[in-house]
Amino acid sequence: MNLNQKHNQTLKSATWKQGKHWFDDGLKLFNEIKNHWFLLCFTLAALLFLLSHISLNLVSFLMLFVSPVFTALVLMICQQFRKSQPISVASAAQQVMTQLNSLLALGVITVLLGLLLQQMNLQILYLMGLPVEVTKSMLENMSNQEVFTRSIVNFLSNLPLALALAFSPALIVFNRHRPLQAVWLSVKATIKAWKAFVVLSLLFILTVFGVLLLSSLVFAVLTTVIGAASQFILSLMVLILIAVIAGLGLCAQYMAYLDIFMPENEEENNDTQTTIEL
Repeated sequence: MNLNQKHNQTLKSATWKQGKHWFDDGLKLFNEIKNHWFLLCFTLAALLFLLSHISLNLVSFLMLFVSPVFTALVLMICQQFRKSQPISVASAAQQVMTQLNSLLALGVITVLLGLLLQQMNLQILYLMGLPVEVTKSMLENMSNQEVFTRSIVNFLSNLPLALALAFSPALIVFNRHRPLQAVWLSVKATIKAWKAFVVLSLLFILTVFGVLLLSSLVFAVLTTVIGAASQFILSLMVLILIAVIAGLGLCAQYMAYLDIFMPENEEENNDTQTTIEL
């Protein structure tokens, strides 16, 4: 793709129905790459755990900084499966390394944007007269209205970051866009395809609530059977749930990228493989 094509990237719109397709195809794709996903998650978690002994704040900043590289690596693995190539983390990493400078620059943008949005979040809470720091006792006695208000504020505060990162890692690693171009295109594409993303988000919310309900039932049974040890099992279940939802989200994100950014000629050549094999 030449420079003019990059600046004139055609963005496709998306219907309500496509959000459901992204979720379904993302679920099938995740089932195919789940072993590699959990391996990457375990490796990243181990590194972050080691760094947490130095500084917890360092871990949070590092997660934001490396998230574009990690996302690009997972998307490259998705690409390998879609093109019927042998799935190899080493090969995917080698391809990602060709765009490492741009991905790290995106990481810097992510950290700076995250810090800015965090300060905005704190200022909004302050102007609304809500405590910025929440203790455990405050959380237990918090009214439903305050919980709802905080949830809305957090959602709106983090929405710009979500829009910026929705497609920017993929646009860098697949389309060779510069970081700021990728962020701008990501925001534009997500807003243009808002209908599909609303459906996709609702499906994720329903899935999380369904799994949490099932987990609470399992926890109640385990508490009766094995007592205090059930707390450890519940914590482990929650971590696995978070990993699965995150992996499914990236796979659905890859399917959305294909729908919105893939050139028509490539889409025609790969349509059968994408819809049948996944």
